Amino acid sequence: MNEIAVMFPGRSELLAGAVAVPPSGPWAARPARRLFSVCNLCHGPAKASHHLCWSCATALGQLGTSVPRVVPIFLFALGSGAHSSLVGYKGSPSPAARAARSEALAGLLQVFLAKHRRCLLADAPRPVALVPVPSTRGGRRSWGGTHPLVEVCRAAAAAASSAVTAASPEHLPSSFEVLDVLRAAPTPPRRLLATRRGFALDGEPITPATRAIVVEDVFASGSRALSAAAALEEAGVDVAAVLPIGRLVRPEHNSVTAAFWRAVARAPADAGRCCACTRRRGADACACAADHLSVLSRLAA
Repeated sequence: MNEIAVMFPGRSELLAGAVAVPPSGPWAARPARRLFSVCNLCHGPAKASHHLCWSCATALGQLGTSVPRVVPIFLFALGSGAHSSLVGYKGSPSPAARAARSEALAGLLQVFLAKHRRCLLADAPRPVALVPVPSTRGGRRSWGGTHPLVEVCRAAAAAASSAVTAASPEHLPSSFEVLDVLRAAPTPPRRLLATRRGFALDGEPITPATRAIVVEDVFASGSRALSAAAALEEAGVDVAAVLPIGRLVRPEHNSVTAAFWRAVARAPADAGRCCACTRRRGADACACAADHLSVLSRLAA
């Protein structure tokens, strides 16, 4: 049974229809056998023998700079339970439904942060800040002035930090802070239009010693998340990774995407696996295995 369902009973609907994210290398190495490759950046579908999907290649060309690694927690399709959770945590008309979905997302994010620190940070012993990607369409009255993703990150960071403190190896940071410092610029990024000036930094500056993890709820074309990472790096911030909770896949889009989805849909999402550690250790292993048991026991307590 999936670990998120075991550790957080009643929240398994969050991962209904969600799919594990494949590593890019092993799939792309066999293009002659398949109709598709796996994008080296976002881990979505790309044409056979291509290293990047079209939307990531477009965004990189528009940004004119390199971007940090992208580590989605899961893949999902439109209409799935995962899709409903990612839309409903900020858009449901019911306050109770929004709260329940936010709690579920925070629970998933805290497990992922605690278990995959090495995958995200490459063993760097420096302070870590989660930087949520803000809305580019303006807020809603129901949010009370704060984007729900900020609250999700705060809950996840507090729980993950307390869970890993005692079990943390000395060479890894044992806590996460959340910095709500990005704001949409007058000309924000749009779908398939990434820009280094799409976001501005507002509020407390990030110290040079801090590494940032950009957190996004839904990665579709990637324009918003990659623009946010580029804006931070333009301001001198060291961005370790972009962490989308869900990477949207639309199997109805074309034959390449349909073939990709048929292949990957056989593996349900699992917070114990990530595309970064599977690439390093093999399809079913995790580079973070050394401290899994102690961390999970604290999270479940």
